[in-house]
Amino acid sequence: LEKVDAIYEKWATPERIECPRGVFEPGVCAAVHFEIRGWVNGRAAIVIEHVNRITNAAAPHWPRTKLEENDTYRIVIQGSPNITMEAALRGANNDPIAGGCLATGMRAIHCIPAVCAAAPGVVSALDLPLAPGRGTIR
Repeated sequence: LEKVDAIYEKWATPERIECPRGVFEPGVCAAVHFEIRGWVNGRAAIVIEHVNRITNAAAPHWPRTKLEENDTYRIVIQGSPNITMEAALRGANNDPIAGGCLATGMRAIHCIPAVCAAAPGVVSALDLPLAPGRGTIR
């Protein structure tokens, strides 16, 4: 990769929204969109994109995934082959917040034995072994 950068946008609601997450007055941020991009030969070749919406009506012009209506990650790799991947992280009762916390925290949890066995000093993710989940395939 030549460089890695990020873009970030907010979408302000033009009207009042009442939903389970609260009340959002006009002009308040009701959706966010970000991309983390890896550049090759002067173009964004790898793009990790995420959109959060308060309701399905928020930011209707932003991309939507096919896998789930909300709370889904999309990874697009343009090259040979082109790859588009969507991931919906879910916890108990299909909870996207619990799923995201579990998915991002599990690598750290599974690396505890390797960190304890490491020599004293700073240890980075590059120093640790891959730590696949255990008991996730039935």
